[in-house]
Parts: sequence; C-alpha cells; structure tokens
Amino acid sequence: MITTSVKPLSFDYQGFKYDDVKPEGDASLLYSYIQLTSTSRYQTNTYSVGRVTCFEPLQLWDKTSRKLIYEFMQNGSLDSHLYRGKSLLTWPMRYNIAMDLASALLYLHEEWEQCVIHRDIKSSNIMLDYNFNAKLGDFGMARLVDHEKESQSTTIIAGTMGYIAPEYYTTGKATKESDIYSFGIVSLELASGRKPIDLNAKEDQVTIFDWVRELYRLGRFLEVVDTKLEGIFDEEQMERLVVIGLWCANPNYSFRPSARQVIQVLKFEAPLPILQHMMLESIYSPKTMNTIFGPVSSSFVEDDFDVHKVTR
Repeated sequence: MITTSVKPLSFDYQGFKYDDVKPEGDASLLYSYIQLTSTSRYQTNTYSVGRVTCFEPLQLWDKTSRKLIYEFMQNGSLDSHLYRGKSLLTWPMRYNIAMDLASALLYLHEEWEQCVIHRDIKSSNIMLDYNFNAKLGDFGMARLVDHEKESQSTTIIAGTMGYIAPEYYTTGKATKESDIYSFGIVSLELASGRKPIDLNAKEDQVTIFDWVRELYRLGRFLEVVDTKLEGIFDEEQMERLVVIGLWCANPNYSFRPSARQVIQVLKFEAPLPILQHMMLESIYSPKTMNTIFGPVSSSFVEDDFDVHKVTR
C-alpha cells in the first residue's frame, strides 16, 4: 500500500537536521512523502540514483518510517499548467522549462559518473518551483548504465503512452535516444499546449508529432502555437522549439540529437537542423498503433496510465 502526504519537514537524516527552513517568511522545505508498507522498487532506485539530485526534487529514503521524501515544488507539475488551468505559462516560462529539462538530460546522460536513463520523461514528471524553474522528477524507473554501454535491455517496458520511443517498445532497449524522444514530445507540448495523443483528431493527426510535422512541412508551423498565449511569443524561439521537438521525436533514433546539441540550438549557438530528409515517415501509422498498443480507449489516454502497468 502507498499513501502520500505533504507536511513541514522536520527530522534527522544521516546526521543532518531538516527543520522548517523559512526564508522570506515562507516554508520552503516542505516535503511530500510516499509511505511504503512493504518492500518496494522505490527504495532500490533511491539508493541507485540518490546522488543524482541536481535536477531532481530532493529525494531521501527514511528507512525507519519507510518514507520516500521529495522537496515540495510550489507550482506542481508542468501538465497541471498546460492542461488543467492551474496558471498560464508565458512564453519565456515555457522556453526556460525546455532549457532546464535539456540541461537536466545533459547532466544525466553525459556529465555524471554513469549514464542515467530516466525512462519516463513526461509533462507530469516535470516539477516547477516557486519561480517556475523546472526539475525532472520521479526517478523510480531510472536505470544506471556505463557511458560506453549507454543502453539497457528490459523485459518490462517502462513509460507512458505517447512518450515512448518506437524502438524502445519494439526492442526493449532503453537508451539516451529514447529519453531524447520523450524530451521532443514535451517540447512540442510546450509549444502547442496539446497532449501527445488526441483521439478526437483526424486519423493522420492523432499523435502530436504527426500533426506538427505536417504543419511544419507546409510552412505553417505558427499554427502549432498554443492559442492560450494569445500571440505573445518570440517567433524565432518558437520555431527553434518546434524544430527541436520534431528533431528529437524523429521515429529514426539515429537522427536524434544529443542533449548537448539541443542546448546549443536553444541558445542560438548552432543553426537549426534541416529536417526534410529525416521526416519521411509517420511516427505511428494506424496499423502500428494497433500493433504496439492494442485497442486504445479515451479513458486510457486521459488517465495517463503507464504502459508497463497495462495488461492486454
């Protein structure tokens, strides 16, 4: 059984005292904890990636109380702002979120002592602090691999429908490129305010990739822009984020960029890639959608179930 709660943080952990730190009069060290009543994968994964906390909400494992403890992020998850009306994310906020997430992936994939493959990057796992800076959360499915190996085979496909790279589902190999694919989908979400899968869309526009790809091919990429922005955005930045989203979510993983290349383009330190020769196929034809996911219901998509939990 798992229960969650949010309370002021006041306890001793491995010799460190955490006790209601309140800069500027507000409690900043609140914590969300997950109460575990039996042995869980959360404990193992907290140990294995516990040192990777630069871009992850503070994650501590209290063995006595069996609590997994996270830093409280005042503005919640990205999806609550994009889809549930928690607040309007301005264009500078969105572009900064993309930059923060790309920086997190650069650290995880290239700069830490081992390569960390997250395996479940999605808008609901991107947490926003008081200033809307983004941190990548939920490392419960993350895996460590050596930099020279950079992939891990698994018998259980972890992730969420709409964010899973096609080759990961078919081969069972999680790689840096499969994380980059998920980042690409989130980038398109930031630009458009649209969910990765829309079952009410036309057949060839069900996935966000196919919809954006076609508009970009026609030179109408500005039609992608989230109408909630009311036309207030930087057009050059918008084009970069849209192109990066398509580049990262390319069905052919060999054409996807690294996190470092993404950051260079976002910072205008590198030119936009030419995508035409890379964008010849749809991400999921209807036949492929059927084969990979089985019958798709609207409740499945709306509830955002993880694929590894789904039984056919």
